[in-house]
Amino acid sequence: MARTKSDEQVLQQTKCAQGAIKNKNLKGLAESVATNPKHPLHKGLNSYPAIPFEISSDDLKVIEMLKAFPDPLPNDLQWTPLEKIFYALLWKDGKLESIKRIIEGAEHASSNTPSTPASAVVYHYFGRHLVDRLRQPVIDQHTMRAFRLLTEPSEDNLDEIRAIDSLTNNDALAYCKWYVETTTAEGIESYEDSRKIDCYLFALGKYAKKAKMKD
Repeated sequence: MARTKSDEQVLQQTKCAQGAIKNKNLKGLAESVATNPKHPLHKGLNSYPAIPFEISSDDLKVIEMLKAFPDPLPNDLQWTPLEKIFYALLWKDGKLESIKRIIEGAEHASSNTPSTPASAVVYHYFGRHLVDRLRQPVIDQHTMRAFRLLTEPSEDNLDEIRAIDSLTNNDALAYCKWYVETTTAEGIESYEDSRKIDCYLFALGKYAKKAKMKD
């Protein structure tokens, strides 16, 4: 069966990334995409600023109280202005429950404990990322889509991969293993460089996402 033009474009970008991985130059490819506004993946790059911190074991002792949600926080808790506005935003957006999952992921990473989240996998692994930004990648449906594209060369799976919109813990574990192996083989030793690859994979997966049919 003939592939649509969109499928052909996805396969073309996939082959380009596979070649960069083979040549241990995925960072170089990521940099070229980031500096070329005309590149098909450029507009899909994560434009958020880099996270300027990691969460330490001492930090976890302080923020552990947030895992008690929906129990109220202590009345005598002292708040900084930043804490007030960020907590208020989480409250307004209904994301306080998600904080618990992020903290649990951070705790697992800090204690080097295997992760087995039954739900909220993306938030759990984001918590792990906040403890080790270099070796614990950000995981979501887009990076999972990119991972499957790069590790499953069969075109027969393309429709399934492009339709991915969720992931399991086993998916996340497999992605983390592949990500560490790939960045280690390339000699990536800084968060600045690993984030370039992280953003590139996000863009590739977003580019490959299958458009939903309109009613």
